[in-house]
Amino acid sequence: GEPGFAEVAATLDLIERLAPQTVIPGHGSVFGDVPAALARARKRLAGFEANPVKHARHAAKVLLKYKLLEWQQAPLAQVRAWLAATPYFGQLHQRHFADRTADQWADELMQELVAAGAARRDAEVLHNA
Repeated sequence: GEPGFAEVAATLDLIERLAPQTVIPGHGSVFGDVPAALARARKRLAGFEANPVKHARHAAKVLLKYKLLEWQQAPLAQVRAWLAATPYFGQLHQRHFADRTADQWADELMQELVAAGAARRDAEVLHNA
């Protein structure tokens, strides 16, 4: 919910000015086609800036994925309880997703992680993938 798009754009501009030959990111594979990567990043940033709901959904899934990396697996009830107890998720839910219950939204987030291959669901347990 805090503005940050301008700072991200400035970071991309700085990377472009530095003109690296190779990038070793904090996560993901090493890559060398920096101009193409910057173009993709700017397009994605513009999409998030134009659609705050899309950005909020993405942020929620990323945070849930990081928690799942810590847990490796968790019963769905534990995931829902953690989401309910985490103030930022409550803020996102209230601001962007209040047309559904918190549990419905939690289930959507988990299903989207599964659909993206970032998690898998086995009965009532969510697993890191």
